[in-house]
Amino acid sequence: MVPLDRGNPALQETIQLIRYFIITDPCEVGLPPIVCLCLRTPASVCMISFTLFQFLLIVERAVAVWKHQQYGSYGPHIGYISTFLCLFISVVATSWILQKGDLNERQAFCSAATTHTKERVEMISFMMCGINITTLVGLLVLTMFNKSAKKRRRFDLHSSYQFRENADVLDIMLPLSIFEALCYTAFTFSNGIITMFHEQLSTVAYRTLFTASYLVPFYTLISPTILWFIIKRLQKMKVIRMKKITTAVKDEKEAYFNLYTQMWSQAATVKVAA
Repeated sequence: MVPLDRGNPALQETIQLIRYFIITDPCEVGLPPIVCLCLRTPASVCMISFTLFQFLLIVERAVAVWKHQQYGSYGPHIGYISTFLCLFISVVATSWILQKGDLNERQAFCSAATTHTKERVEMISFMMCGINITTLVGLLVLTMFNKSAKKRRRFDLHSSYQFRENADVLDIMLPLSIFEALCYTAFTFSNGIITMFHEQLSTVAYRTLFTASYLVPFYTLISPTILWFIIKRLQKMKVIRMKKITTAVKDEKEAYFNLYTQMWSQAATVKVAA
């Protein structure tokens, strides 16, 4: 899903760069509409799916905490349902956008937003922006819930496991979700303003402003880098935890009393907080 979203824009730009050097007529540099359609459709489906996937992952985590006693009996069904919903909604939304497309309309570059589809693209963009903000709010709520859960005196095995899963999801998703929400908000509202004044702008001015405010390539470039740094940090933390676990104990009495000191310190902290 994500590789297609990242790779298709790069493929389009590479093809157009080659055509720029080998075609002498500037009007023919743009890709044929049918080629643009074939390249843009998978990218649009993947972009919508990725946004929906993050939202449904938060929903899944909420269900896991709410139904932690029975959650293990659900098996992989929630994952299957979430995947199906992501793909189905994305395909339907993309088809709805392209339904108004004109295969005879040539573009300077491949974009889902054409003269005929710009209103529908803008509507989907605002919906995706709202979903991203909702996902971010859900992540923040989940973060506060996890912090409050750590102060509890009693845990059962099921809830403890789900809190650990929440922490893993938050470590990966929170930085990425903040960046995505900022990018989509800036992109959506800037394009909304440009679309409002579309009638007063020439075609060249409209396309120029639309291209200048098109933040998706920057998002697709930076988000994998953010994800790479997150994964490297988590791997480093995992190595540190494993070293602590596997470090040989030189003084068993010292380890015994240190463990009880930590337990009493946590109990005292909970008592003071209560």
